[in-house]
Amino acid sequence: MIKICAFSGNPASKVDEVQILTEQIFGNAPISVLPWSPNTDTPWLAQSYVDRSQQLNECLQDQEVIAIWAARGGYGSSQLLDNVPWDSLANVASKYILGFSDITALQLAAFTKLGWKSLHLPMLATAQWKTLEPESKQLCISMILNILKNKIPDLPQIKLTNFNPTNSASDHNNFPNSILGKTIAGCLSVITNLIGTQYFPR
Repeated sequence: MIKICAFSGNPASKVDEVQILTEQIFGNAPISVLPWSPNTDTPWLAQSYVDRSQQLNECLQDQEVIAIWAARGGYGSSQLLDNVPWDSLANVASKYILGFSDITALQLAAFTKLGWKSLHLPMLATAQWKTLEPESKQLCISMILNILKNKIPDLPQIKLTNFNPTNSASDHNNFPNSILGKTIAGCLSVITNLIGTQYFPR
């Protein structure tokens, strides 16, 4: 089961519109769209803080859910990180976190705390999904369907070689000529805001 969850910005589409779009794209695949109702005090958010936090935590702890697909990014997911029961989630089956933009905060936190993987891709309740090129849209659909079939590979490793130092701190005398690590996608501004927190990857 994949659940489309609204725990960040206020989606540009209505719940029923996203449900119809989901059925058109994925047919009878087990994908569920959870409801959202923006608060008049914070219309830029999908729901109140309490409702967003509760919906997210229920999805995270649901043993039947294999992926959480954010309805929209924008703003708000980083607010919820301290309220996620990370310790108890260690006993829950791993899930993929789907989305981009502000969702990077949850994706990095889940990776850092639990080793969970993510897919950096457009969200159904945003205009980006509707304007995707057919090839890009098909790639997203293919990756999501592969999640349902448990065919997503491990994070690829990338090796950097023969790079030129930009300052004395990165000079080859201080560091080796190559660096090997795992690739993690995300929104750079959100990544930098997590530096120094417990959610930033080590």
